Amino acid sequence: MPAAAQSRLPGPLRLTSTLPFVGRSEEMAILSELWSEVVRDGGRVALVQGEPGSGKTRLARELAQRAAQAGARVLYGSCDPSLSAPYQAFVEALEQLAERDPSVIAEVASGPRGYELAQLLPHQASEPPDASPALATAPSRGRHRLHVAVTEALAAHARGSPVVLVLDDLHWADAPTLLLLRHLSRTGADLRLLILATFRDVEAESAPDLADTLADLRRHDGVVRVRIPALRPPEIADCLRSIAPAAGHDEVARLAGALAELTGGNAFLVSELTQHLADARVLGAGNATAAAGALDAVGARRAFARSSGRASPACLRRRARSSSSWPSAVARWSSRCSAPPRGRPRTRSSSRSTRRREVT
Repeated sequence: MPAAAQSRLPGPLRLTSTLPFVGRSEEMAILSELWSEVVRDGGRVALVQGEPGSGKTRLARELAQRAAQAGARVLYGSCDPSLSAPYQAFVEALEQLAERDPSVIAEVASGPRGYELAQLLPHQASEPPDASPALATAPSRGRHRLHVAVTEALAAHARGSPVVLVLDDLHWADAPTLLLLRHLSRTGADLRLLILATFRDVEAESAPDLADTLADLRRHDGVVRVRIPALRPPEIADCLRSIAPAAGHDEVARLAGALAELTGGNAFLVSELTQHLADARVLGAGNATAAAGALDAVGARRAFARSSGRASPACLRRRARSSSSWPSAVARWSSRCSAPPRGRPRTRSSSRSTRRREVT
């Protein structure tokens, strides 16, 4: 990527991987078309869903990098289960906006929405003279004014170039963040703004606020849901060839099939084991048995220990039950990491919706 485009990306979206971006051609085509619609017609929302480790953030990063190369402005905000600040993802994105386009923040801060903006960026915005303390006694009115302030800031930022706003890990979002997302989906049709939100679909059912938000968003035109599928053996083979281009076709094909069975095609798990094979330097050495042996219980345990629990323990246990060749050490490791984040209630929430466009 050209240095100029790279500099326009927030830190988390500038990350690179030693492994190639494989598969996802249909999903990238959908997002690329959606981006074209944003440039041409106005606001769109993409909801990227999949199991933990399926590659949601990687897909968002690839789209953001391509949009930046085309001149887009890119903002990024993540939802962190260890923090509980309201509007966390939007605050992170607005801080990037303030750093890159301070005139936008100054414009909104000096206007009638300055008081609301100061609640999110107290070190960037100042309270205007006519700010009314009465807002504190009218939460719904104050919330709406804050939503409008954020919308105005994004609209001003999008005047020069279209904007991609990545909201990562929406399954950990607090209620204020989700309400603001719903507001932007309703009022952002005239903005050249693509909101790309990622979330774990396996946790959506146990997060009532998220389930309600998804049901509401599906009623709007311009909202697209993209489901990330498992990697197939040919795509896993492409990853293996990237670390051992001289490896034989049959050796790669057999090992790709084994990895597909062991991981269920989970992109994160595939990348961990592929990196493990690269470190072991056995692929392409002319000894298929050595390559297969690198995936023994000890090797797999070390590879997954590096993942620090990022992959879903429930997913790993499913793999263990479904495959007799799955190392028992992985199942034991996953059991130690099975506590759900933030103690999310395990209640189901019903959803009613009309599907617009969905890739499954």
